[in-house]
Amino acid sequence: MIRPIIILALCLIQYKTYSQTFSLNSFDNKRAKVKIEAATHRQLHIIYLNDTLRLLDYDELTTAKVYRDRFLMIEYRTRGGTGAASGNTALIFCERNKLRVAALFSSYSDHFAK
Repeated sequence: MIRPIIILALCLIQYKTYSQTFSLNSFDNKRAKVKIEAATHRQLHIIYLNDTLRLLDYDELTTAKVYRDRFLMIEYRTRGGTGAASGNTALIFCERNKLRVAALFSSYSDHFAK
């Protein structure tokens, strides 16, 4: 009886969700509460009101911060494969009750020597 409980607990710990909430000004001059949530495997969700952006190939959140009070800058690692590491940066803003992507680019790429 204890063995199934331990296995269930380990599964719950592995897929534990975490979230962060940020407050920024929208381009409509309203306060916007944007939530970042790593709820599913390899996806990062950015949620504002009824709008959700999904960043795919997500591996780990590196940095998330408000930039110039209007943008949310999200740096995250992506799966690079064997001997490689890569990361992306997304710059998000709010306008007309929607999330918009100002920029999405590769931040870094690194290959390990064998």
